Amino acid sequence: MAQTIQGRHQLGALVGAQKAENFYELHYSSGETARLYILSDSIFRFYLDPKGAFQANALDLNLSSFDNSYHQKSSAKATSEAFIIQTGSIKLVFGQKPATLTIFDEQVHRNRLSQTSPLEIGDGASIEFLKQNQNEYYYGGGLQGGHFSHKGKKIQIKDLKVAGNGGVINPIPFFWSNAGFGELRNTNSNGTYDFGSKNSSNCLLSHNCEEFDTFYLIGNSPQSINLALTIFGRVNIFAINGTSLVIKSYCLLIVSTTLG
Repeated sequence: MAQTIQGRHQLGALVGAQKAENFYELHYSSGETARLYILSDSIFRFYLDPKGAFQANALDLNLSSFDNSYHQKSSAKATSEAFIIQTGSIKLVFGQKPATLTIFDEQVHRNRLSQTSPLEIGDGASIEFLKQNQNEYYYGGGLQGGHFSHKGKKIQIKDLKVAGNGGVINPIPFFWSNAGFGELRNTNSNGTYDFGSKNSSNCLLSHNCEEFDTFYLIGNSPQSINLALTIFGRVNIFAINGTSLVIKSYCLLIVSTTLG
């Protein structure tokens, strides 16, 4: 059981990491332990539970279709600066100090995503900070009234029960980027996703829960990223219409774009 840590704080330095039977276990100087699950060569679950229980599945996601084969095939190495996990063409680079995550794809020879600073945990919240590229655009979050792309905007992951400009109906803790990744937070708590409303080089993603349980999905198209969501059993009806991909069963409307 992890120690109880009071107050909002930044995740401390990565001080230990090891490959367990079903996951990688990561230890931080601030007292937290996290787990990294390799579900496929393009789907990864990072789960940090300050209480150390690792039992929650807030969205009741169906994980039964994942076996342990990708985890077993993955490899890891430690350097003086990072703990690096390799699976397929993907390298998950866990920096030691600061304790940030970068996902590098050897197929496209660039980062798919990178955290700009460590997670902040505590006071009933968890916050992730991601680098935003100049030509990077974001979509998702459910039915966010008034716009499709969220670049430069702040959206609420909260059901305001209001349609139209500024309204939110059927919020979803999921977004995707044309940099070639999506992120699904496994939580029912309200949240705020700031895609550069104040700082155009950063994204600030927060939820009102101290557990940080998130799935990173890597893909070269919005279709491939969102198709991965069907594995979790929450999305299973698709309709392709022109340049739009509508995932009806999860009420998510996104605009297709080419991912490089």
